Amino acid sequence: MRALACLLLLGFASASPVTASATPKSSQLAPVPSTAIVIARIDWQAVRSQPSLGRLVRVEPVRELLRVAALSEGDVTSITAFSDLALTGASGLIVSGRFDGAQAIQHLQENGWSSSLVRGMKVLRRGTSESAALVRAGLVLGTPDGVAGVMDADASSARRLNPSSRLGRVFGVASKGSLGFAMSLRESADDAVDLGAVLGAAMLDLAGFGPASAVLERLATVRALGVSVAGGRDFVGLSVTAVLRDAGAARSAADSFGLMKTSALYLSGMSTSDSTLASKAMIESLRCEARGSTLSLSVRLPIDLVPR
Repeated sequence: MRALACLLLLGFASASPVTASATPKSSQLAPVPSTAIVIARIDWQAVRSQPSLGRLVRVEPVRELLRVAALSEGDVTSITAFSDLALTGASGLIVSGRFDGAQAIQHLQENGWSSSLVRGMKVLRRGTSESAALVRAGLVLGTPDGVAGVMDADASSARRLNPSSRLGRVFGVASKGSLGFAMSLRESADDAVDLGAVLGAAMLDLAGFGPASAVLERLATVRALGVSVAGGRDFVGLSVTAVLRDAGAARSAADSFGLMKTSALYLSGMSTSDSTLASKAMIESLRCEARGSTLSLSVRLPIDLVPR
């Protein structure tokens, strides 16, 4: 289950007598533990219905997850994956929707999952590394500490990801799209890792803007990064929110993006091939601005340029 949670992040009997899972409001974040530093969210129905989004998600592992709990794809609205990157070994998936949670738990029990206690809370276990439970947001599957962390977060807002924290802020923006991803350095380790070097290339290469990640790497240590993806019939909209070292670094990065856009438009004007015209339209859609230490970037990708 930990491997599946990591895949989603890089790509996505119960503790209480809950009998059904309600669909959370879109503005309400899932009860992600406060220890998490990586979060991903999938609007499952959007991914199923929009081919442009289906190119960006490895759907078969998600379907396998749903089969484990005998959940119908049509009844699942969203899947939120999280990890603390081995701080405590806590990672997991929160599956929300219109399904009967009690039936899902019963199915797991009938297929080899047994009741157990984790940190004093009743969960289902299979082996030593897989656990499951119900919370108000839906069905939780993950490592024992991951599931227990979600149960704690569901019971107490003090143990839940703070929407005002750096990670909470960027994830709040990222989760507005059909696909959302967010990662943050721990605020006690700001200078330990260059998050731009770790994630900038992977996330911005998706948009064909490999040089853009180099801008972030050169100009500033990125403290938190959020990516939101929304699909259309013939395009994918990508939005990136980055919390940088300070306001000066954010302004410098925004200026560099502006220069890069101007140069790219000049070069694209030298060719009239279909592929160049598509790239030019993408470059023209690029928007970038700095507000304080936060850098916001958005771009529309023609579906032909979205990686398969």
